[in-house]
Amino acid sequence: MSYVVRLRPEADRDVAAAASWYEQQRQGLGQDFLDEFMAVCARLSESPSVYPTVHRKTSRALLNRFPFGVFFRMVGPLCTVAATRTVGVAANSEAANSEPFALMRSN
Repeated sequence: MSYVVRLRPEADRDVAAAASWYEQQRQGLGQDFLDEFMAVCARLSESPSVYPTVHRKTSRALLNRFPFGVFFRMVGPLCTVAATRTVGVAANSEAANSEPFALMRSN
């Protein structure tokens, strides 16, 4: 079965901001980030159930080359990506203190 992957506007902004930041670090790195994100979305469309549930009905897929998690929920054949957040970062950083699960509450 193939699933439809949909990004919430917040997730779309997260991805664009991260790609822009990586591109500022090194030319081409932003595109590498986007390629890796799209690869995760492709895997979600094929087998979202392989990713662990991390909070209530929210699951997380990790990017391979970048310290980012893709937080999503499944409702029937629809995979809704609510947010992308850095994972494994210092506890006092802004990214570590953000709450991706708050975005899911409005679903």
